[in-house]
Amino acid sequence: MTDPISIELLRAIHTSIEKMATTLRSELNELGTGLRAEIRETNRRLDDVNHRLDSTNERLERLEERTTEGFLQTNTKLAELTLQVDRLGDRVDNILTGQLGQDVRELKGRMERLASKVFGVSEPSEPYNPHAKR
Repeated sequence: MTDPISIELLRAIHTSIEKMATTLRSELNELGTGLRAEIRETNRRLDDVNHRLDSTNERLERLEERTTEGFLQTNTKLAELTLQVDRLGDRVDNILTGQLGQDVRELKGRMERLASKVFGVSEPSEPYNPHAKR
């Protein structure tokens, strides 16, 4: 036979274990509920971050397009300006070697003639060269 104290002791232990198991289940359920709420909140925040990231990427793509268009426009304008400067440079060279150059050569000739009359100097004159260093 079994000892009556032992059965009572086993029942008390069994009851304590059941109470502990119930308490543990309740605490685990509360913890699980809290974790699920935190996970939902974290997922919501991640969705917000993903939305902002998508929006930022779209803005960066638009900025890149505008920047590329701006570079192309600037390069086109720069090429046009370079051509205009080259044309103006050619015009200045033509002016200096054309009528203005002729005027300068005539003035130099007149000054040499005047100098020879006033000072008695007669040096041979060289043709005008706008690119010569003076």
